Amino acid sequence: MTSLRSVHFGDNCWVIIATQGTQAALSSAIGQPIWQSPTVHIAVLVYLLSAVIVVWLFVDIWRNLNRFRAVARSIRMDKAGGMSFREMNTIPELTGVADDFDALVAALKQSKNFILQAAEENAHALKAPLAVIAQAIEPLKRAIAPNPQARRSLELIERSTARLDALVSAARDLEQVAVEAIYPDLQRINFSASLVQLVSAYEATLTLDAKVLRCDVKPDVHIYGTEEGIETVVENLLENAASFTEPGGKVDVSLKVEDGHACLRVADDGPGVREQDLPRIFQRHFSARPEAGSRGNGVALADHHYGLGLWIARRNVEGMTGTMQASNRAEGGFAVTVRFKSVA
Repeated sequence: MTSLRSVHFGDNCWVIIATQGTQAALSSAIGQPIWQSPTVHIAVLVYLLSAVIVVWLFVDIWRNLNRFRAVARSIRMDKAGGMSFREMNTIPELTGVADDFDALVAALKQSKNFILQAAEENAHALKAPLAVIAQAIEPLKRAIAPNPQARRSLELIERSTARLDALVSAARDLEQVAVEAIYPDLQRINFSASLVQLVSAYEATLTLDAKVLRCDVKPDVHIYGTEEGIETVVENLLENAASFTEPGGKVDVSLKVEDGHACLRVADDGPGVREQDLPRIFQRHFSARPEAGSRGNGVALADHHYGLGLWIARRNVEGMTGTMQASNRAEGGFAVTVRFKSVA
């Protein structure tokens, strides 16, 4: 007898007795290590099979998620073409997720185009009448030259018009920054060539202001970014540096590769920034410039700086997966350093 078990059915009790031949029982289990028993062998095989199935499921899911990641990177770098999450998905349970991702990408592209179109249309609608007003002021100036009060009124109108024009341009720049934050179309670009072209175009402006622009650019430095974004960043940094540089001063622009990163540095020999203001230098609408003064006739000088240049530059840099830092130079002046991951 190998087992004895009672089974209750209502008020009755049944006893189940299992028997096995003595020789068979002794040869099958008794006296042998447990890991040599057939039951343990079967359990190990079942466990190993289950482990293989679980590992295979995890590997398949991991490969599918990697394909999703590749699609997302390709879309971000504007190299996807007709690629979609649904086409790259091989797991039926993730089909709904893939469709939602594709819908999200389509919505982002549509929102980007809509914001860009609206920004351009609004800027054009506002700048057209402002240009007409600015042109109409000139003949009025000549007609009322002997009247100081009327001339002062026209100067006020002229400066207010210029200020409105600058505000419209700033609003358009803000919309473009928002678009780049929503869906940046990053491409592999030659950072060195773009920088040299932008600096060359800006050098004439600094020369007219009796300022010197020095450029040291390492050739063939490539990054992932956008031509428009790089142009906005460089122009804002150059304008900021030039505005704080006195006639006869210098603006230094350099580009080199450090630790796998393309490092752009724009420095000036201006007054620098107060240490307590450095943490806020990239904040929106923060400006370290002195307040606008006034002319002798009481007409306020127009200040077209709204504390947006460095903020816009940083937002564009971060949208292109870069970083931006600012610091005072030991020899005097101010420097901004931009870093992007360099690509071959």
